[in-house]
Amino acid sequence: MRLCYFNTCILCNEDLTKVADFFKTEIIDSLDKASDYLYINEYLIHVLAGIIKNDPRPIFKHADKFKAENKGKGDGYIFLSDVPNPTVIPARAKKVLIGETIEAPFADIGSNTEYYLIFAAATPGEDFDVKFTVI
Repeated sequence: MRLCYFNTCILCNEDLTKVADFFKTEIIDSLDKASDYLYINEYLIHVLAGIIKNDPRPIFKHADKFKAENKGKGDGYIFLSDVPNPTVIPARAKKVLIGETIEAPFADIGSNTEYYLIFAAATPGEDFDVKFTVI
């Protein structure tokens, strides 16, 4: 499959946008990515209304930064915790409003001894959908 892809790129060397015509897929594009495609270190996280969710998928170091884009209809919080199922949202949690994009270091949302990345839905009756990127 990889050899087929590379040979197709050689054939379409002048215009790589034609590569997608051979594979009939939305994911392969040269300049713009498909709207629902996620690159490495990007995660789409869905938190039901009124729920605090521990998501182990994002891999990060405490010195890294993150970017959070709120794609849902409700606000939410992001923070680190030393327990996997916290019951309260700490004061250091970053709030992400509807349609807002924030960028911050992980050091702002917790200490280096807290390993659990927690997402919490804050708007009553609305889910929190966030596109989370580790930078």
